[in-house]
Amino acid sequence: MQFSIREASAGEWRYRFEMGGKTISGKTRTRLQLLAIRRAKDRIDRELNRSAESQS
Repeated sequence: MQFSIREASAGEWRYRFEMGGKTISGKTRTRLQLLAIRRAKDRIDRELNRSAESQS
């Protein structure tokens, strides 16, 4: 899964990824880029789990 992340302003990060033809985006507040990346990956995991549950 590929995603993009960028610092929108000091301490605010925006992320975006595509899943099932749908673009999902969000934002998180942290000073650390690695923490922002981790939170984006957590969101991706939640969406993947949600998708798997709805297919069951």
